[in-house]
Amino acid sequence: MIYITGNRFHATLKTFTDIRKPNGAPLNSDDTLIVIGHFYIETFLVDREQELDKIEKLIPYTIIGLSGDYGSYFGNPDEFPDDERFGGTVKRIRNNVFQLYGGTAYHLEGKKLFVFNGAVSKGDPEYDLGVKCLVENNYSFDYILSNHSMLSTVIYFMKGIRNINLSGQTYLDKHLVNTNFKEYLFAQEPAVCQLVKLVNNKTVYELQ
Repeated sequence: MIYITGNRFHATLKTFTDIRKPNGAPLNSDDTLIVIGHFYIETFLVDREQELDKIEKLIPYTIIGLSGDYGSYFGNPDEFPDDERFGGTVKRIRNNVFQLYGGTAYHLEGKKLFVFNGAVSKGDPEYDLGVKCLVENNYSFDYILSNHSMLSTVIYFMKGIRNINLSGQTYLDKHLVNTNFKEYLFAQEPAVCQLVKLVNNKTVYELQ
């Protein structure tokens, strides 16, 4: 199963041994945890490489983080190799720890995900990649995952307005209002409607 959680500041091995499913059971080798909020393994608390080695050895499930200015932080991403996983390109941090690229579609357990790093694109390459991804997938996904949600996007969904012209607004506002999806999950602002769901650091949410 796929589970989503929010901010995991100053993550350590204990962070992931303590994670529980909504029913209270521990995650197992068949499970995947996606951290869509801040995900830091801070060097002032632990040795990052040693802690990642412990996570690889002792955590049975797969851990996935978003990348970008408000995403997972494992050090210099260039230090880690690209790998083909989940129907797309990822950074392989460890054999059970991966970092997703923003503006990209991934497929996990029959579910199609569109991943965006934050509220605003970090630059033209990611922006162009995301637009190309949306077009190639006919603006249709099961889930959209991002660290931040744009307030205007939330308001439009709450009002039931989907197909509108938001030229000049941010990436999410311009494109996601025209995208079909089951749920849009993010970590930072309060959710105000059924389609848009906040996932915080006290939540482990199961993708249906």
